Amino acid sequence: MAKRNYQFQSEFAREYIAIGKEEGKSIGMAEGKSIGMAEGKSRAILSVCRSRGLLLTQEQQTQLLSCQNHTLLDTWLERSVTAPTSAEIFRS
Repeated sequence: MAKRNYQFQSEFAREYIAIGKEEGKSIGMAEGKSIGMAEGKSRAILSVCRSRGLLLTQEQQTQLLSCQNHTLLDTWLERSVTAPTSAEIFRS
């Protein structure tokens, strides 16, 4: 049975494990930052729509809150400021 807390004895192994952990941490932080930025943009769009009295359909809300494409979110945010309807925000 393998031990969970095994400590590698060679400096070589410890070095590469440390590198792998650091790379994993960096990737995780970048992904977390991207997700957080997308959530912030989505909340901004919802806030603008709410303040302008634009009601989003359930489908539009789902589309907005599941989107991770920052370019698309930026486009929707810009449109949300002037669009006469919520459909105009999400047009293709």
